[in-house]
Amino acid sequence: MRTRAAALLLVVLSGLGTTARAQMVGRLIDAVDATERSDHVDISILFGCGLRYLSHLPATEGDTLRLRFAPLPDCGNLGGTYGEYYDGGGITGQVQGNVGFEPVPGGFLNLTAEVRNHGHSFRGGLDGRTLNPALTAPDSNMKDVQGYPNVNLISGDAEYHSKIFAFNAGMEVLDGIQFYSFGSYGDKKAQSYENYRTPSTVSYQGPLTGGVKTYLFPLGFSPLEATRETDYELTGGLKGEFEEWKWDLSATYGYDKVGVYTLNSANAAI
Repeated sequence: MRTRAAALLLVVLSGLGTTARAQMVGRLIDAVDATERSDHVDISILFGCGLRYLSHLPATEGDTLRLRFAPLPDCGNLGGTYGEYYDGGGITGQVQGNVGFEPVPGGFLNLTAEVRNHGHSFRGGLDGRTLNPALTAPDSNMKDVQGYPNVNLISGDAEYHSKIFAFNAGMEVLDGIQFYSFGSYGDKKAQSYENYRTPSTVSYQGPLTGGVKTYLFPLGFSPLEATRETDYELTGGLKGEFEEWKWDLSATYGYDKVGVYTLNSANAAI
């Protein structure tokens, strides 16, 4: 992917002869043509994307000419962030990119994508249930739970992971008639903690345990409410002009599905 950093082109005007052509191996420059005249040299540069002129050195004369350009948005960009809360938790990472180009003469295609992740955070306090001096087994096991006595994680950010992609495209198909299309796709997973369940919450007593009451979660458990969402949309159309009228004909199809789940849980009645 091309970068937004300013490009520095170095052309050495020595021993060119009548005509010189160089195929450049790089991400911004495709080719350079130089033709020597009786009193000057013509240089033609073919760029791989749109650039904006910034400056050149030297300003008047010399055997080396340096040209400086800045890539325009169609040269693309790539960026990202990473961080967490000062007191811990909520680790967040994000990467996004955008690139645009001309796939056919007179057409355009722009692509954008983003991936973002965010971790759980904890903003609660101690759980008073853990401090009861009269606790008996198995609830007395709560002292062995990670983070004791702050075992209830319901207060804080949910964890989520998302991926998003979008495009926008267009081209002229006939004289005065343009085809266009745009769309997007997204996928997101998320989960958040619910109230902590104590070790005595779920138990079983029956023939499978020889009549002995058994606690299935000796350290208790923290259920998670989770979601999974998939969403996409696609539009395509034609537009143009007829005499004094402008017309636009298009169609769109979209889909969105959200699933809600409970993870790491159990029902004591089943």
